[in-house]
Amino acid sequence: MNNNDIEYCECKNSSAVYSQNDDFMWWDRCCDCNKVIEDSITYFNQSDEDY
Repeated sequence: MNNNDIEYCECKNSSAVYSQNDDFMWWDRCCDCNKVIEDSITYFNQSDEDY
């Protein structure tokens, strides 16, 4: 996911959320509008020792 192209959810009361991830981070999406929940992006703690 490219951080420059993110559209954030603006729903007042989302009925539910679901999580997605890629190689570097995970985030929550609104089930109603399918947009990213603001402040839900979390980066994996990847150190050279792990890989």
